[in-house]
Amino acid sequence: MPRSKDNPRKKITTNEKLEKKLVNLKETGASENNLKLVNRFIKSQIRDGKSRVSSLTYVTSLRYVLKNIQFEFSEATKEDIEDFLDVLETWVCERGRNKGKPLSPFTKNTLKMQFKSFLQSIGKEDEAKIIHCKNLKGSKLPEDILTKDEVLKIIDHAGSL
Repeated sequence: MPRSKDNPRKKITTNEKLEKKLVNLKETGASENNLKLVNRFIKSQIRDGKSRVSSLTYVTSLRYVLKNIQFEFSEATKEDIEDFLDVLETWVCERGRNKGKPLSPFTKNTLKMQFKSFLQSIGKEDEAKIIHCKNLKGSKLPEDILTKDEVLKIIDHAGSL
């Protein structure tokens, strides 16, 4: 269904979304040095052939990191990384449909993988080694799997496509 002409929202390109997210990183209260490192990392990812959509995911993950750390990336210690990982494990969503719920294992794993990649790119290999990521592919939790009845309801409500 097309948008109403009165709706002010316009479709923006992936490049525009990426630029907007990078500008909005300043809202995290992070230091200028940390913001520069994140911007440099995202631009290097694009130069190395990562898609803009992947870069958007990295920016979102690193935004979460920036909001929850109290240290300079360039001076990060193993203790700083461990403190962040503790925060990640206990964090609950503050808004949206999952408000009040902890992050899913998949989200935590994505944040860890992308933060680890970022740390390695800025020369913090030793600190990155303490971040352990899991291969969660195919390990859905029982509450994440639709039952036969739920699938049939979805089919009934889908109508003819």
